[in-house]
Amino acid sequence: MKTKIRFVIADVHMGLGRNGLNEIIRLQKKRSHLFAQALKTSNELILFVNKARDKAKLFSQNGSVLAYLFLERGQVISTKSVDMVFHRFGGSAPEYSEAVTRALIALENDVKAKRKDLTLSSRLAS
Repeated sequence: MKTKIRFVIADVHMGLGRNGLNEIIRLQKKRSHLFAQALKTSNELILFVNKARDKAKLFSQNGSVLAYLFLERGQVISTKSVDMVFHRFGGSAPEYSEAVTRALIALENDVKAKRKDLTLSSRLAS
């Protein structure tokens, strides 16, 4: 059976360790009954992404951090960058749920939109 990443939780502080990530999962379960049910029936992975979208932790519920991904400034987490982690250790690329793929694309587009806004709002004082 191929490894599957089923969930993305964004805007997570990367200083959180195993206990902090489990706490986030616990809080998300309280907020979403569907999320809680899905975790009961599967043992798939959760991808935690920081606010800048350049760092991620791959985690299994009640497990541990399986991988930590840190990209260079200006790069954004995508399926390609997550695949690098698996290829680096000699494994095959994971499967992504449709929701994860859409979420990663949305996060990438969000970062690009913010970058455009910053450049458009610059002013020259003379």
